[in-house]
Amino acid sequence: MKKFVKVFLFVLGLVLLTGLTGCETANYEAEAGKYECYYITMNGQDVTSYYEYYNIILEVNGKCVVESKQVGASQTYEAKAKYSIADNKIKVVTSMLFFKVTEEYDYINGEIIMDTTLEDTRVYAKFRRAQ
Repeated sequence: MKKFVKVFLFVLGLVLLTGLTGCETANYEAEAGKYECYYITMNGQDVTSYYEYYNIILEVNGKCVVESKQVGASQTYEAKAKYSIADNKIKVVTSMLFFKVTEEYDYINGEIIMDTTLEDTRVYAKFRRAQ
């Protein structure tokens, strides 16, 4: 479980830290909204039930917030970021100290599909717009 938490927090940290660069004049009115994770695996193991919630909130101006809480945890995770969407891809560019990291996920039929590998851990997650 400790490895799971470390890898999860590292992936989120790389992808969605504060202080990101992006286009301030973005207009994502059609895409803006709250997206809830309804399926997540780590190395093929379904870990969806490990989360009380895991959301990505896309704002019209190209900013986003990621928030999550593990079941039984007293602390929550929240990070602010910037994003862009084009050609069925959502790109998130993060800045961490002197480094910039760009992560790209699928944005298909109004869902965000994350498929990434960090070290030996493959994380696959699906997010759909909240009703």
